[in-house]
Amino acid sequence: MIIPNGVDVAFPDAAAAIDARRAALVGHRDGGEQTVLLIADVDTAVREVPLPDPGLFDRVALLVGGGELLIAMNHDRLLRVEADLEDLAVDPGLDVPAPAPPVVAGGTAHSSDGRVWPVRQQLNGDEPRYLRDLVVEEGTAAYGELLSLVAADFPTTGQEDPAQLPDLGDVWTDGDERVVFVVGRGLWARRKHGVDFYGCYRLGPDGRVIDRIWEDTGLHERPGKHGMDGRFTHGGEFVILTPVFKSGGRQRVLCVADGSVRTVKLPAATHVFDHVAGFWWVRTGTEVFCCPDDEVF
Repeated sequence: MIIPNGVDVAFPDAAAAIDARRAALVGHRDGGEQTVLLIADVDTAVREVPLPDPGLFDRVALLVGGGELLIAMNHDRLLRVEADLEDLAVDPGLDVPAPAPPVVAGGTAHSSDGRVWPVRQQLNGDEPRYLRDLVVEEGTAAYGELLSLVAADFPTTGQEDPAQLPDLGDVWTDGDERVVFVVGRGLWARRKHGVDFYGCYRLGPDGRVIDRIWEDTGLHERPGKHGMDGRFTHGGEFVILTPVFKSGGRQRVLCVADGSVRTVKLPAATHVFDHVAGFWWVRTGTEVFCCPDDEVF
């Protein structure tokens, strides 16, 4: 499926599978003059619809799940795309109460029921270190209770304040179960200096870690800089691991069920961004397509 000419996938993290047949991506047309929503359909082609207020918002994110597709803009407005996605009409949007700006994890958030989306929360200008649910139903949007991680549950080094909460990279929730991908501490500096650890953890209702699914620690003691972005897939079964630095090598995929990790064998500049119904959604700068396991690993 070819991305339309003149469209740049300017928000690479805002890409997610809607279902087994369709995926949504956000991009810019004509050098940033217009922000657009792209729907890639395996049975047809890539369709495009302009989003409102072009150039006036600094972050666009996708919320998908339960047959719903919402677009979060500027942390305080939601647009609902028509459920059938046929004419790609975008409704006027829902106002979102904002005691503090939420951050939709990783440019996408996945819901198991099309009603509750887990989001990260910033407080007092800090990096996103808190969790809360965004609940959307009957034309209204509201937040659930704020949940904090516990700093002592995560690795520390002599270079870090052990009381500082780690930074959240992505969140998955299904009922009472919460799984998080943590990207170390000091998110503001990690792309310059790297981090000392990252990992995937299952949390209890009080925010304490109850299962260390997978983690990599002691990175500051190794040569070079280290960092990893982690994004949960559509159903929460996998975390797509993308190295922050070129020295980190290829993308990898973590299986949440058993903590195993596989390396993606696709060509350079080809990126896996989601998984649903046994197939991986993949994009390049010009194409979007699906691949089975044996073509990805």
